[in-house]
Amino acid sequence: MSRAWTLSRVLGVWLVSLGVSLTVGVSVAGAAQGTVAQSTCPAPRVGQFSCSVQILVSRRTHEPIRPRVRRLPRNRRPHALGATGQPAPAPMTPAYLQQAYDLSYLSATRGGGDTVAIVGAYGDPTAAGDLAKFRATYGLPACTVASGCFTQLNEQGQASPLPATQSDWAQEQSMDIEAVSSLCPNCKIDLVEASTAEPQDLQAAITTAISAGANQVSISGAGLYSQDPFTNFSAPGVSILAATGDAGPVAPGLAAYPAALPYVTAVGGTRLSPDSAAAPTARGVTETAWSSSASGCDLQEQPLPYQPADGCAGRMYADVSADADPATGLTLYDSAAGGWFDGGGTSLATPLVAAFEAVTGVDGNTPQWAYSDAVNLNAPIPAASAGSAYAGPTGAGSISGQIVPGAPGIGLPPLGPASNKTYTARVTDTGAHLQGGVYPNGQATSYYWQYGTSAAYGQRTAPVSAGSGTDPVTALGHIFGLTPGTRYHYRLIATNASGTEYGYDFSFRTSGHHATLATLARKRRERAGRRHRRRHRRPLSGRQRRAARERRHRAARGARA
Repeated sequence: MSRAWTLSRVLGVWLVSLGVSLTVGVSVAGAAQGTVAQSTCPAPRVGQFSCSVQILVSRRTHEPIRPRVRRLPRNRRPHALGATGQPAPAPMTPAYLQQAYDLSYLSATRGGGDTVAIVGAYGDPTAAGDLAKFRATYGLPACTVASGCFTQLNEQGQASPLPATQSDWAQEQSMDIEAVSSLCPNCKIDLVEASTAEPQDLQAAITTAISAGANQVSISGAGLYSQDPFTNFSAPGVSILAATGDAGPVAPGLAAYPAALPYVTAVGGTRLSPDSAAAPTARGVTETAWSSSASGCDLQEQPLPYQPADGCAGRMYADVSADADPATGLTLYDSAAGGWFDGGGTSLATPLVAAFEAVTGVDGNTPQWAYSDAVNLNAPIPAASAGSAYAGPTGAGSISGQIVPGAPGIGLPPLGPASNKTYTARVTDTGAHLQGGVYPNGQATSYYWQYGTSAAYGQRTAPVSAGSGTDPVTALGHIFGLTPGTRYHYRLIATNASGTEYGYDFSFRTSGHHATLATLARKRRERAGRRHRRRHRRPLSGRQRRAARERRHRAARGARA
């Protein structure tokens, strides 16, 4: 996913790398026509810190959209599939985001020794149960308090008493721990809850998260301040990430803290949307800057030496970005908020980036990694000012598994309508032309297509080299010798020395008259049979005719009576 390649496609609509496509989200088209983003948290006033959950609501009623979500099999990972294909997951699901960011293989195989901490304010008494529901539904491995995978602490580092509950912050924290689960299902998760949303309590919670052993600390709320309300809480070897906020450009004289701190990775937001059928890409999605993503220039902080000069005499932010639009974000679960909802905001993007750091192993002790590896990040549109590789709302780029050389990835399907994307470019009576994308991720990679009349496939195309570069490569497939009028299953598979990635199962039906002719012949036989029966029907005998007349007479007398 390099800059040379710019974008692709996605939306409110399909895949999850540990699940299946049985989960139904809200499509981008549907979002545009009948839904709108709405904050569940009060807008932060100057000198205050606030949560920043954005949810998708009905444009007419302003009630939250409640997606229909069905439970998926546990641990159904694309790279582990054998002879049988797995249906593609819906958009706004963990596997869909994994595939959109070239993380399917990394998410499935890495992160086991990492701890990601979420720092929020107030208590979320249903956090563990909501997390269990979310992970079980999407086929992710369990992460419980009993197993030590999930820990919930107050700002003093104790399991009790937890702070008083505040519903908007509770929804924020459910979103954050579920976002981490989506990209790093093998990570340990610590939820550290400050007693209030005041800076001193938040800083105490951050310090506790670091002391408890967190490798990444995600702070998803946002605050607007005229001066820095925190003291230094950085720690060697620990990545601190904070959301820039959801209110667009920050006004001069104010800064989004703690995102503006020089050692904090400031996270902005993007929007994923489906590729145009007229211009499909290897990635399969187009990523643009999210219109609400905040950005700024903090003149109280010195310019970071690794940031590009972009007209700011201080610390610019954001540094990096991920999906934040609630119309294309993630379908989440919070029982106290009514169950399933479509969520987003830079407070979704921030834990996604924290999980990305966990599975890729980048050194997030400062934001420098995002600028050093910018060439291997995605380049959301619009890309910054002329001549610059930096854009305020999205930073140096959005996350991409291409930052780590290794196992290949497979792009999302780029063809067809936004609500039903496919890899099928053209179908004939006896063949099909397929088009997708493959990430070589720096190693000599080849790809092929499996196909057959069931999801067990049985046939495959000859392998084709995708090279060993850093850009995604268009993967073409030409299948011949098929039976007319027949449904075929197929999937794309990429492989290199580091591993094999199995794509999801798709299907097409060949054209032609084979099935039609068979149907017509059957109908002709049925009509001929009816005519034969009518012509050769045996006539009634005299006794039968008299008995029939008597039955009619009795019926008539009974009716008159």
